[in-house]
Amino acid sequence: MPFTIIQIVISTICGILIKKLHQQVHTDTLTGLRNRKYFYTKLSELKTKSPVSLMLIDVDNFKGINDTYGHIAGDQVL
Repeated sequence: MPFTIIQIVISTICGILIKKLHQQVHTDTLTGLRNRKYFYTKLSELKTKSPVSLMLIDVDNFKGINDTYGHIAGDQVL
């Protein structure tokens, strides 16, 4: 009986850690938004079900902001 309880506790902890790791892999740490890897995964899942449209926004010349005001200021802008 104690072995079963220990196994349940360990399995629960592993499940929580795996879920947290999955979130970290698919989320940008700076903005908290989903990253490209997440969208590619979801897109391939959705394409098999029905037609899909996806719009991505790219901030052009953002390097200039970092070069002028520094990376900390650029991170705050994001």
